[in-house]
Amino acid sequence: MLDYKDILTKRYVLRLSLREIAEQTGAGKSGVHDFLKAFEKCADLDFPLPPGITNAGIAMKVYGKVPGEGGRDESYEYPDYQQVLKLCFLSSTFP
Repeated sequence: MLDYKDILTKRYVLRLSLREIAEQTGAGKSGVHDFLKAFEKCADLDFPLPPGITNAGIAMKVYGKVPGEGGRDESYEYPDYQQVLKLCFLSSTFP
């Protein structure tokens, strides 16, 4: 997860460019850009941030959820690799 508080401080206090923020935080320039655009559209939050707000709190206000929650579908069934390997050897199409 991006360090939202750090990004906002670098943008609004230090007045750094997107490139500089990305370099200093180790984040991608597009990720920083997308977050700042979403932050600017957020009606519930503004800079300076309210005291005690966390990165998760910022994410909830800006995105409506914390990144990483409810992401990957864990019900996906993986193939039976042993069976696949047997079929490859039996059909002699194995490279």
